[in-house]
Amino acid sequence: MDAVTGAELITNRQYRTWRWKPISLTPGGKLVKVTNEQEATRIYESEFGMSLKGSTFNGFHNEMESIYVSPDEKALLVTKDGDVIRFKSYSNAQPQKGKATVSEKQVLEKAVQFMQTYLKQEEKEFYYILNTDEENPNQYEVEFVPSVEGLPLLYGRCIVVSVNGFTGKITEYYQKLDQKPAKLPDKREAVSIDAAAKALLAKPTELLYIYPFINGQRLAKPVLAYSIDGNDINALTGKVEE
Repeated sequence: MDAVTGAELITNRQYRTWRWKPISLTPGGKLVKVTNEQEATRIYESEFGMSLKGSTFNGFHNEMESIYVSPDEKALLVTKDGDVIRFKSYSNAQPQKGKATVSEKQVLEKAVQFMQTYLKQEEKEFYYILNTDEENPNQYEVEFVPSVEGLPLLYGRCIVVSVNGFTGKITEYYQKLDQKPAKLPDKREAVSIDAAAKALLAKPTELLYIYPFINGQRLAKPVLAYSIDGNDINALTGKVEE
């Protein structure tokens, strides 16, 4: 945070433009299955609107997944138990000069419209966050995590949808939803926000000069700032999780 004004300064997490926000979706329940290279090629092009330019996927199989890769390695499709859980087009996600022409609102709309088609009927509420790629600022990534008892369930179960900021095309879909935990801690037993803040402030704080980022752009003039290493606080014990 700014050491003079106390304002938050986004530095190494400058790609993060939105906080987690809740959203209700309409599950389509559509399953897409693939069992061989020919089906993988057809699904990649007809279902997801990508092009292999006349080539065919090469398949690699293990106990967990089947991975299909194009000969030029610019296209990928992955299945688990025959169900498609991921595809990616590297050629459609190449960096382009200039600013993106698709707004963040349009990016979210496109991501939601695409992913909810393949949602199971019980997956109706999510939290989402919209990021830009650090290496390719014109490539957007929307991450969806399930809402469990009104709270986001982070770091594990999620769906990731990437969108090209110039064309609006979906360039990657990655569905990583496994079974929900059988039991979760009772949120009514959480310590207060003040107790959590006190635990965080007990961590070492560093005074330094940094270049702040606004909307992903680095400002020309450095500012004096306090930095506290990012930590999670156990809401039941009030202790900082290293």
